[in-house]
Amino acid sequence: MKILLLNCLAALLVFSSCSPSYYPPKINAPLLREEGETKINAAVNLNSINIQGSTALTDKFAIAASVNGYWVGAAQITTSNGSITDESSNGFQIDFMPGYYVPFGDVGVIELYGGYGAGLSNSGEVSGLLHRLIFQPSIGVSGERFEFAFACRFSHVMIPKSASLSDPQTSFADTFLEPGLIFRLGSDKVKFTTQIGFSLPIVNIEDDPFGNYIEWNPMIVNVGFQINIENIGFKESGKWQK
Repeated sequence: MKILLLNCLAALLVFSSCSPSYYPPKINAPLLREEGETKINAAVNLNSINIQGSTALTDKFAIAASVNGYWVGAAQITTSNGSITDESSNGFQIDFMPGYYVPFGDVGVIELYGGYGAGLSNSGEVSGLLHRLIFQPSIGVSGERFEFAFACRFSHVMIPKSASLSDPQTSFADTFLEPGLIFRLGSDKVKFTTQIGFSLPIVNIEDDPFGNYIEWNPMIVNVGFQINIENIGFKESGKWQK
């Protein structure tokens, strides 16, 4: 456990983009297994904070939501004309994802979430709205003391022309493949959680015919905690209760 935590912290220190316009939020793979189950978690790294929640509306359907804020300090960047400038970036994103889940065995679960995210991005290349379409399958195990998941998120990120600082006629759009591993360990109510993943552009930026690729952070690494709430707001019949 200590080795895993130290490795995560080391990755936080080493990997970050200088001035990203897109900072991938924590992957939200809740591993819900029964109607009424609710999970709330919070996680941080050196440059961001994530708050997420999810609840199972029925024995098959769920909803999940996330809020992510990030800040990357100023760094010296050499521009195309050889000049040196200081750039920093910050922003936030809000995601909403309905989902479908299928428990199997004693602890297994398969999930499929998809939805929309929006936020603000301020960096050296853009300042304005960011839109994001999300598609995320995952598979994992959810036990009383331990949870593990592998998720593979697809994020299509769009930044409109109005947000471009370099050229108001230029818009930005990229699709990212974002695989990740999620570990949670603790009691049935509260668990320590850590996550490591990558954000990889599906189209090689060197092959982009327009050169309008988005600056992004390639790593998804964070640590935090999760609170599990069982059967909140539901009766066995499936009706809401106060």
